[in-house]
Amino acid sequence: PAGGGVGLLRRGIAAAEQAGTAEELQDRLWEMFGAYNWVHTINNAAACAAAIVFGGGDFTQTLTAAVCCGWDTDCNGATVGSFLGAFCGASRIPEHWKQPLHDTLYSGIPDFHPVSISACAARSLAVYDRLHGNGSEK
Repeated sequence: PAGGGVGLLRRGIAAAEQAGTAEELQDRLWEMFGAYNWVHTINNAAACAAAIVFGGGDFTQTLTAAVCCGWDTDCNGATVGSFLGAFCGASRIPEHWKQPLHDTLYSGIPDFHPVSISACAARSLAVYDRLHGNGSEK
């Protein structure tokens, strides 16, 4: 495609900057990327990037915009939710999103579940710190 993947993502972000509502954003994205298969990378990446820009740091608005675009809704919701969790921090995720999960993750990894979501986050941070020399271990 002209402009490559980055150019297409920029088009999705521009749609987010121009949209007044989540519905308008969805319409714009479908007009631009509706020909792609529902699991294609381009339309889903554009939906995630656009939702992040459209939501402006508001967890509910961003997550809702990503899922309401359609396509690969579970993956887009997870991608945007993960980004926002890392960007905002767990304390800024509204309680009504966290409470039903009871800080519990059921993994597909044998003998690794249930595990607390907070423990997974702490483990991920420890790996990051170790890789970037932020901890006592390297």
